[in-house]
Amino acid sequence: MEQNFTVSTSNFSVPLFTAELIASFTLKFILNFAGGFANLFLLIVCCCSHTKKTFSSSGTKWLVFQYTAAYFLISMILYPARDAMIMGHTFHLIVPGMQHCSYFAAVNMFFVSLANWTDLALACNRLMAICFPIHYVKWTTRKVIAALLIAAWVVSFAIVLPVPPLYLGWPGNLSLPPPAQCSNLNGSASLFVTSMTNFVPYAVSGVIYAAIWFKIVFEARHRRVTIPMGHGLLDVKQMRAKMRQLTVSKMLMAVFVWNSLCMLPFFVVTLAFPELFVRKPTLSLWLRLIMSVQYLFSPVIFFVFSEEYRKTARRLFSRVPDNKIKEVEKTMEKSETDSHISLALSMLRRREDLQLMD
Repeated sequence: MEQNFTVSTSNFSVPLFTAELIASFTLKFILNFAGGFANLFLLIVCCCSHTKKTFSSSGTKWLVFQYTAAYFLISMILYPARDAMIMGHTFHLIVPGMQHCSYFAAVNMFFVSLANWTDLALACNRLMAICFPIHYVKWTTRKVIAALLIAAWVVSFAIVLPVPPLYLGWPGNLSLPPPAQCSNLNGSASLFVTSMTNFVPYAVSGVIYAAIWFKIVFEARHRRVTIPMGHGLLDVKQMRAKMRQLTVSKMLMAVFVWNSLCMLPFFVVTLAFPELFVRKPTLSLWLRLIMSVQYLFSPVIFFVFSEEYRKTARRLFSRVPDNKIKEVEKTMEKSETDSHISLALSMLRRREDLQLMD
């Protein structure tokens, strides 16, 4: 017969089944550490990826780096530490630092907010690149990129710091409403933190990516290839730059869609069915399990869409000297450029033939 546990909190007592708790905690630890290593690998690839020497060409890279670093800290350190404290409290085990569980919850909330607001900064960067390309250069300067990175930190601090007496359980007493959580934040403070950490950045990013998507679809339907006489190579370079911008935008949109799908159950339950957290206290654990899956597969999407990241990953695992790999990549790039030039020349000849026929 399955043994039951009864966990008492400040407001209620609820029976918890051992098998469900052990299964959820075990899966979360496995997924969290796997996600931590996946995000760590993406961080290494970001640092080792070859970009142009200008800062503007690598501005998006540093936004992705900060976004991935926040996911790494959440997956590898904050989530496992907090889950260990919750597990110790649930099973009446002694876990070092468990009396500071609420503080870990606050730090975790800060880095979740940092990741989401950095994602919003990436969305703004893509909006300028796709919808306002003339002004995009201004958004890739050192000052603007640094301002976007710092702004995500400032906003995240501003979200957490106004409510320390409630959020941190001041003066430090551990209070777990359902046993699957690690803070005693509730009421208007809970609505404020949850909205500013998740709802607001996701909503704004969604609007921005929707605008980008409509712009891409509109251009695809109304694209007319026009190559002036004598400027074929210049237009080919511009075309390649445009294709790179579209690839990065599609990659970030795919990451956003994946994150939104993983966060959707949490949003629905929090906004429409908050009473479920009381009826089934372990529901929070399973919803956070979905978030662990989110952090695990988010780096995978970057590698699926980014050829540069895949090349860098292959370079890290390859035994071929780095200078040989660079020579091969330069040869392939030259071959690709030659093919584009050939295509441009054939299009020029085709246009001349059409003019003669007219």
